[in-house]
Amino acid sequence: MKKSKVLYEGDPGLALITGAAGGIGSSFAEKLAGEGFDLILVDMRENALIEFAEKLKKEKGIKVETIVADLSIKEYILGIERRIKEGKNLTMLINNAGFGIKDGYLATTPIEKQLEMINVHNIAPTRFIVAALPNMIENNRGDIINVSSLLARIPLMGNALYCATKSYLIKLTETLHLETYDTKLRVQVLLPGFVLTGFHEAMGDDMSTGEWDKYPWMDPEEVVEDSIEGLLNGKVICLPGKKTRHFWWKIRLVPRKWRYKMSIKQSKKSEESEKRLKDETRKKD
Repeated sequence: MKKSKVLYEGDPGLALITGAAGGIGSSFAEKLAGEGFDLILVDMRENALIEFAEKLKKEKGIKVETIVADLSIKEYILGIERRIKEGKNLTMLINNAGFGIKDGYLATTPIEKQLEMINVHNIAPTRFIVAALPNMIENNRGDIINVSSLLARIPLMGNALYCATKSYLIKLTETLHLETYDTKLRVQVLLPGFVLTGFHEAMGDDMSTGEWDKYPWMDPEEVVEDSIEGLLNGKVICLPGKKTRHFWWKIRLVPRKWRYKMSIKQSKKSEESEKRLKDETRKKD
């Protein structure tokens, strides 16, 4: 695995990471802890968060603050927003928290669940960025990484809101880059593709069918290394992994009308596969 240069010479300061108890978020925490950052870790999974924080403090000798918060709820968002405004030495903000909805069709998914996704993917990152910017601009120092998804580029049936909310982060980040062009702030939107984080299992996807094996999977540590390397090289949109980039470029060459047909075909195939698996399970029972 390639090794990136350090983000800061001297005291790196303080980093806040949402969705930090596992997956890409915890890999960012491990990476930054290794560079001497003190951390504020945010996650809704209290036990996993506290256990992970204790591990980092013991192994890396850094200060770690934990905030147990569900970012789908406004009150928690406002609490973290206040904490960011208090942190004068915040040098890095990583908006990583996110979730998917199994069969999240707009017509059948409760509107409350859809609004929760907008809160987590859009409202929380926006408020956190706005809260962090004044001090970062004043200090002329700071990094902001918004974790989006490859699906921000690819419309997928049953994922309308996920694709849309993740797409929002691309334009937000690109425009923020333009608005801070005359500062030393660095901003990036990260578009991971297929990452071994447990995300799909959490949505109820059966990963043992073999249907997923054809995709270019990455470990979260590889995603983080590519992200940091890209940040240091001024890459505003980071699509991590050569195989993931190749996968996207192949899709991009397909006319949009055909892409729609491919998405519908893939969705029907997945539905048939799940139905067949359920029928087989019933027979065994």
